[in-house]
Amino acid sequence: MTPGDERTDGSDRPPDSGRLHRRRGEKYSGYDYTAVRFADEDEGVLEPVALTPEVTEVLGDRPSYLIDGDSPHAEVYTEGERLRFDEVRDIDDDHGRDPVRSAMYLPIGEHGMVTICDPEPGVFDRSDIEIASVLVANAETALDRQSAARR
Repeated sequence: MTPGDERTDGSDRPPDSGRLHRRRGEKYSGYDYTAVRFADEDEGVLEPVALTPEVTEVLGDRPSYLIDGDSPHAEVYTEGERLRFDEVRDIDDDHGRDPVRSAMYLPIGEHGMVTICDPEPGVFDRSDIEIASVLVANAETALDRQSAARR
């Protein structure tokens, strides 16, 4: 870490890493609706740490999700497998997602997960999830290196 990188919230997450990887995702992926959540194992939640402006403007503040809860977020994080929904209205939970219709959920290893959404149904195909997976894998590698450097 460099001077000024210390976290002020008491967590041991890499400083601003969610913002960094969100910006990279915006620049390279072209997906406007992106949210990064880091796992807070002490609190047992996946906490939103970075949201694109479109997410904030259209969906508002996003909730934290229980790591052991019944949500796509928790499933992706705990199982380490990607999920894709052509229609998020098919997700059976109490969380509002309008006007979002399509979504990809991708794990960032032990660090958390990324959600990429779109207001149109069925817009993500196999190539979208593969491209997003490469970007998220790069973010995971960077986070792993930051974690190792702190030890």
